[in-house]
Amino acid sequence: MNLKYAAVVLCIAVLAALFGVFYYNQVYLSEINFNFYIDEGTQPIEGNVYLNGVLLGFAENGVLPLKKDGIVPGFLYFAGEYQGRNFNFSYGIYGSDLKKHDLNFIVRPDKLNSFTLNFYISETGDPINGGVYLNNKYLGNAERGMLELSVSRLFPGTITLNGTYEEKNFEFYFGFRKEDLGYFQKNFVIPEQRMNDEVFDSSKLNAGKIESAVFDLVNGERKKQEIKQLKWNEKVSGVARGYSESMSVSGFHHKDAEGWDVKDRLKEDNIFYSLAGENLFLAENLNSRMNEYDIAKMAVEGWLKSPGHRSLVLDIDELYSDAGAGAYCMEKYCYVALNFISAEKSINYNIELDNCVFIRIYDPVYPFNFDVKVRLNLNSTKEIRAYIVSNRSEFDSCLRRNTINPVKDYKYVKVIDEILTAKKGYGLLLESKEYSDISIFIDYSP
Repeated sequence: MNLKYAAVVLCIAVLAALFGVFYYNQVYLSEINFNFYIDEGTQPIEGNVYLNGVLLGFAENGVLPLKKDGIVPGFLYFAGEYQGRNFNFSYGIYGSDLKKHDLNFIVRPDKLNSFTLNFYISETGDPINGGVYLNNKYLGNAERGMLELSVSRLFPGTITLNGTYEEKNFEFYFGFRKEDLGYFQKNFVIPEQRMNDEVFDSSKLNAGKIESAVFDLVNGERKKQEIKQLKWNEKVSGVARGYSESMSVSGFHHKDAEGWDVKDRLKEDNIFYSLAGENLFLAENLNSRMNEYDIAKMAVEGWLKSPGHRSLVLDIDELYSDAGAGAYCMEKYCYVALNFISAEKSINYNIELDNCVFIRIYDPVYPFNFDVKVRLNLNSTKEIRAYIVSNRSEFDSCLRRNTINPVKDYKYVKVIDEILTAKKGYGLLLESKEYSDISIFIDYSP
């Protein structure tokens, strides 16, 4: 071989080597291997590989070779089966990782022997924390909505999660099946509405709005039947309100623990009445979809379905003049009371010439021991002599034409419109010198 030929051969060999190195580098730089191992690379693990939800392929013997074209940063999901259990692990892929030829992903051995319970709200993804129990056996506490534990501690049964959400206690139950153990995790998803209902606290409702709505709905029903409208009585409402709260402790009854009924409670608060009645309602199993009006409507509709309660709402004889509602709400309950009283008196007289009439303002037979404030309204077609007297004996004096000793003397009047304080036995004495038509209205809750 001459020197010229040898030089050519040498050049060709060098060029081939350089081309080989270049080709190798091009291939090396354009390919990437995803390697999956258990325990720091000592044992390969197989499974499907997904990038941003798209299947890339199957890692056989723990290796998935890929072209770099189309590989972008994102989330890598590795899913498969190991010792009869399905697994799903996730990893982050970053731009700097794509410069490498080999990317190693490690699955920790303890992960393969563990099981994760995930608790969250479906619509928002908010994690739910709390104590986790399996068939009443404590497993641990879910933090950031997760509890990871050894699969050996799990068995089919009922998972219980209890804790607090927005400062309110909750407790949820979930089924846990044998089939669930074939995976490495299980999601326990709670709809947002269910969570809101679970932690609903009716004490946040405006009790005053419930009371007003109850009263308005009752008067609405009376209006339909052309029955006289009830007058709101704040003192009566106070009694109803107090008893509604009391029922939350003593129970749902018309009589309290001491045996007192509505009449006793009204009397205790110095409320005058000639007739009294009470309707009670207990709204149970309330949830976050219910508002104050809904509860008031439930109460009134419930009363209308019961003959006894209905007779108070729609008293066709118009026996009751005043009413007051009271509501007390706690947890998922609302107690509602509506008290009725008769606190008015209307009288029409045709008084004759030189005659006397006595009208009781405060009948001594009433079981009260307190003075009562009343509004006295009188209208007469003729002037009459009117007196407020302390007892009926003054009526006899009037008939005998003896001296009358009044508490108050109105002289000769045609109109009286006055608020006065009446004591037990007080009455209105009228004396006329001529025929007169008289209308009298007494309001005991001015």
